[in-house]
Amino acid sequence: ALWSKTLQSDNWSRRCLEKMSFDPQTVTYSDELESSSQTRSAAAGGAVLPPRQEMLFPMCVTNEASNVFHTLHGGMLMALVSITTSLHVTQQFEAEPMIDRSSVSVSTQFLKAAPCGTLMTAFTRIDKMDKSMVFSSVRFCHRDDSSIVFATGTHVEAVKRKVDF
Repeated sequence: ALWSKTLQSDNWSRRCLEKMSFDPQTVTYSDELESSSQTRSAAAGGAVLPPRQEMLFPMCVTNEASNVFHTLHGGMLMALVSITTSLHVTQQFEAEPMIDRSSVSVSTQFLKAAPCGTLMTAFTRIDKMDKSMVFSSVRFCHRDDSSIVFATGTHVEAVKRKVDF
């Protein structure tokens, strides 16, 4: 997948995810999906429908990613909001790799401390997409009980086509 190749070239994101014991081979997708071909056609200027699919990023809170209280560091969590949602957007535009993006807004809501050793899953989703903007969100939940939510976040990205000169 294109997002997996992106991780190979993006050292900062890869190092952050490595600190969370993240393995790219473990990423899965939810079943509740309609075909993403409708969303991908939007990149070509068609009508935009938000995809229903979530990407699931399993990870573990390690000592390297924790603060002095031995819980997931807030800065790491904020970075994970940006990284996981960006990887989902990259996957969405895999059919059209000429898309250029930049973050407009990233926000995080801290709901519950995630102690060291906690197995968690980031559930990312693209909420809305049009020709120039992508709105995505993420929930960080306990891996065994998704009703335990550690944090949520949103990420807005501006999207434009690269122009060949």
